[in-house]
Amino acid sequence: MRAQHVVLLAAGFALAAVFAALWYGACVENKMLKAQAEYLGRELEAKVAELASAREQLIKTSEQLIDTQQRLLSAQRELQETQMQLQNLNATLADVKRQLEQTRAALRETTAELERARSQIAELERQRARLLDQLSQLNATYLRLRERIYGGYELVQRAKALLGKISLRAPQVGDTWTFVRTYNLTQRPLRSGYYRYLSLELYSYETVEVWTSEPLLIMFFTPDEYERWREGYSARPLVEGRGYVRFTPPRNGTYVRVIYNDLGRDVGEFQAVMRYSETWHYYDVAPLWPAVPYVVGALGTPSREFFRIFAVYNYWLENRHALAEEVMRQLEQRGAAAVAFSPQPRLDIQTLYALSLAALLRSAGFNVSFTAIGTSWKDPLEPSSIIVAVRFFSHTNPNATFSRMFEQIPAGWMQVMWTWQPWYVTGLKLGDFYVLINTYNIVEVVDRGLKTTTPFNVIYVDGITALP
Repeated sequence: MRAQHVVLLAAGFALAAVFAALWYGACVENKMLKAQAEYLGRELEAKVAELASAREQLIKTSEQLIDTQQRLLSAQRELQETQMQLQNLNATLADVKRQLEQTRAALRETTAELERARSQIAELERQRARLLDQLSQLNATYLRLRERIYGGYELVQRAKALLGKISLRAPQVGDTWTFVRTYNLTQRPLRSGYYRYLSLELYSYETVEVWTSEPLLIMFFTPDEYERWREGYSARPLVEGRGYVRFTPPRNGTYVRVIYNDLGRDVGEFQAVMRYSETWHYYDVAPLWPAVPYVVGALGTPSREFFRIFAVYNYWLENRHALAEEVMRQLEQRGAAAVAFSPQPRLDIQTLYALSLAALLRSAGFNVSFTAIGTSWKDPLEPSSIIVAVRFFSHTNPNATFSRMFEQIPAGWMQVMWTWQPWYVTGLKLGDFYVLINTYNIVEVVDRGLKTTTPFNVIYVDGITALP
């Protein structure tokens, strides 16, 4: 027990020692920890102070950052506004550039137009100078033309005075007239046993007469009979004669005229005359069974007078040489030939033709006068000759009627000009119809057989041309 007590005591002492050691160790460590805690506390306070300072600094920095962000936002807004302004300025600048380019283009165009205007002004000045020169020439031409018109007037007056000294008797023309066309042909020499032929398109109402200056055999065949005769077979001509033959075809068609030298000798150059005749009938209104050939007039026009003038003209054309000689004889008897056209004392064949036709038409009751014409190449406005002018009265415009009758009736070579001069009486449209007959070119076309005519200018038409 005692031992246990000792042991327990020893154990107590040992435990106390342990606790003492532990307590000492704990005290020492506690001091160290306390010191360390104090150090850490001081460090913590320092850190807290630093943290507070940092916090304050952070707060200030945050405030500065917020302020900076606000200023940045403000700057961004200003930048956007500036960019928008810049874009607007760029757009404005681009628009200004376009406007400037357009202005430059307009300026260039205006400059070009100005140059063109200057060129046009210069051209207008040149044209003005030319027009002034032309006006001067026109004035001179007008004066010269006025002089020529008065010259034509005087020429017509002298021709009318001569017409008053001439007396010819025109044939009586009713509603029927036989129109004749005569052709004088010079033929080349024809050897014995040879012949010449001519194909003709003829109407049944047409009569053909043929003369030859040599007693040659003249025959008319149908084309088939001609071929038989030409090939040496027996053939019967429709008509034959020696030196003269008259043929009226049995029907419309083609016929062959043959001139055959059966004289047993050669024939030198000889003359052949061919005369065609057609008897035409005039009707105011076409009858149920008209005689052919015929022509129908038109109501309100002088169509019957048109028929008559074609007939008288045809008569004159066939007898023009004898009529011209008769006119010359009468003027010489009356002493008018030598002073006919003073200061141009000449009565050429063209003038005699015009006078003789005018005398015939006047005798037939037509209203006849003359037209002065210019035929000179050097001075085409110089009145140098005359042609016949005939005036008709008409209730309506007879252009179409005259043209139709002129184309239908075979009056021979006839060249005419016509014009309708209307006038009004109490609301009615009446008028004068003038026909100008070209007697001047008869010499070339009919007498000489030429295919060309001499052109001429109409200077003065009695009854139409007004004196300036």
